[in-house]
Amino acid sequence: MALEKPKGLTLATIHDPRKLLNYLSHRETVVGDLEGRVTALETKPKKEKKTKKAPVKAAAAAVAILLCLVFSFGMAHGEAARINIQNVQSPRGLLNILEKMDTEVDALRTVANEVRTDHGTDITWSTEVDADEDAINNYLDFVNGPNCAIGGTWSIAAGAAVTLTGSGFVEYRINGQKYYADLDTTITLEDEGDVDDTKWRAWRIEIDRTGAVTALADGDTQHDEEEIAMMNLAAEAYTANTATLGYFTIDSDGGFNIGTDNVNGETAAHVYLLRGPKNQISGLNAALGASLAADEDAATWSCGTVDANRLGVKLTQIAAIANQAMDDADTIATLKYGAWLIVVDQAGTGAYALAADGAAGSVSAMTYATAALASAAIDTLCTQLPPTMIPIGKIEVYNGTGGTFTAGTTKWDATSVVTTVTDATVGTWDRTNTTGFDQHKITPPTIPASITAPLVGTITAPAVTEQTVRGN
Repeated sequence: MALEKPKGLTLATIHDPRKLLNYLSHRETVVGDLEGRVTALETKPKKEKKTKKAPVKAAAAAVAILLCLVFSFGMAHGEAARINIQNVQSPRGLLNILEKMDTEVDALRTVANEVRTDHGTDITWSTEVDADEDAINNYLDFVNGPNCAIGGTWSIAAGAAVTLTGSGFVEYRINGQKYYADLDTTITLEDEGDVDDTKWRAWRIEIDRTGAVTALADGDTQHDEEEIAMMNLAAEAYTANTATLGYFTIDSDGGFNIGTDNVNGETAAHVYLLRGPKNQISGLNAALGASLAADEDAATWSCGTVDANRLGVKLTQIAAIANQAMDDADTIATLKYGAWLIVVDQAGTGAYALAADGAAGSVSAMTYATAALASAAIDTLCTQLPPTMIPIGKIEVYNGTGGTFTAGTTKWDATSVVTTVTDATVGTWDRTNTTGFDQHKITPPTIPASITAPLVGTITAPAVTEQTVRGN
């Protein structure tokens, strides 16, 4: 049968085996003819050489196509499709390759969708676990507590001696490390000057890592009231690497000569022991009945009822406070900032406005250059405040160009005065927020329940097998 000269390689040609065979055979003939002409130029062969070679080339092409079709038939029955020139040129081979690829893509899609679903399940599980771990870490941080006594049979008394008397053994923690010690039987009071008749003085009792106990004075020898003496300790930094065991106050009767007079020979002598972390024993146990407020067109402040724990004991609810006068005539310079920490008083029945520098019972002249500095001073007071007093909130003031601001006289909303009021934080302990009011949160974190999110199971989609390969 004579070969029809093809018009070109088209889709119709590819889909018609005869046309494809004719096309390939014709091309092979042309190639053979060109090859013969090159050979003839080199060796001068006989002319008929070309006509003898053409049928051989055509037969070879036919055999190649036949092999391709046979191979494609084999692939349709489960073998991997080979991606080579023969199969690409064969409609059946090409179809088989595409079908195999489609099968493999479907299998991959099934696996991918299952993995995608599993990923969502894993995110749900991981989110719950992460929240639980956070709650557990907060709980551990809460129960461990910073630099405090955590156990033992210890006690401190004010007896017939010039020193405080310690007894028993104490278990305490400093910077996360636990220590044990037999308490010093004699605890010497720091002497910064004798106490005048009818005046109060306060000391903070600290123990270091060696078990040595000291009593740090409040920095001023004369105070009219016990709570003023205690509040002045808020201005005294903690001694490094110590834990606070408690506080001691004394009210002089005729003058108290430190180191000479017995500590029980005065009008009053009080020992306040801290048997746990302050974030567990002292703080608000509920939100204020009404928020703290700087009264309008006035120099007073008000707040609702106050519910608090002090030294581990729940206080009787303090009645709402209305139009409370400032305790000290503290001042703020022009174009400067100042602030007051409002705290439950020593008696546990009212409140006191403590200037940001921690000086109670005297006039504080505040000259903070920025609001941040004034706020930082309040945070320091919150840290160092004896836990016999509990923060209620704070009042912060920027004094503009209207002259010196005087607490108790200048109105909160006077011209060029900007006043900001903030309630103390109430809520669950959070180890990541332990400054300012946050360090007085007394509610322990809840221990998480069992994880409810499902775990990711084994992939059920069948394994993906290779459906195509490259090569002959």
